[in-house]
Amino acid sequence: MASSDVDFMEAPVKHVISVKKERAKFGGAVFLPDGELLVSDKDNCRLLLFADDFFYQQEFKLPDKPYDITIGSDQKIYVTMFKNKLLKCEIDGDDLNILQTYDAPAGTYYLDAFNDQLVACCSGAFKILDSDGKEVQSFKRSGFETPMAVSTKQKRFYHKTDNSEVIGRKLSDGNEVFNFKDDSLSSVSGIALDCQDNVYATGFSSKNLVQISKNRRKHRVLVEKFNKVTKPASILFHQSKNLFVIFGQSDDFDVYQF
Repeated sequence: MASSDVDFMEAPVKHVISVKKERAKFGGAVFLPDGELLVSDKDNCRLLLFADDFFYQQEFKLPDKPYDITIGSDQKIYVTMFKNKLLKCEIDGDDLNILQTYDAPAGTYYLDAFNDQLVACCSGAFKILDSDGKEVQSFKRSGFETPMAVSTKQKRFYHKTDNSEVIGRKLSDGNEVFNFKDDSLSSVSGIALDCQDNVYATGFSSKNLVQISKNRRKHRVLVEKFNKVTKPASILFHQSKNLFVIFGQSDDFDVYQF
């Protein structure tokens, strides 16, 4: 079923598969253009590649700990690294080629793409970077590190606050245009968007997934309890397949589909 035929705020979801990868410490993840899933394994200094059916394929070793991953408009893979480094990479057959290593702003952890730019959560600020990791714009922030999701259509980015709010801000000036908080969601750990710009937030303490309409008029607990994941750490949405992946802190991830 095409995405345009699905009312995501009404449609039920079904569990598709659970995957276990022993001793993995999951960080950021991204779907590659061919549908494969690339996930960072922070503690083991590597990226893990899964096929489009989520069968594990191989690992790519890295020189240090990877945090988050995104795909730029140039179809290159960008990886935030320990010690404020940003890698620009590509996969060539069975090899991961590191094309460039850039110095990233201090405290760069979470990353997403916006057109030919990158949006990063850094120490004390959200920063818009060019494809070489250089700062284009900066918006001050407070609180701990926060996952992000960027809406290209609405030209805004979403993040969490330390008191479990989900905030949307304009990419042009950083002004707040979206705010959601509800007792059903506590300790937000991951944020994602579907193709209709509805917002999804995992609750680390509430151990659930809350879905929020793009105009905030509706919300629901979409998944009350995950199949295998007990400590939801992040969420990744595959927009063209209407499916999403819930990653635990380690070992397990669950896949659901509308």
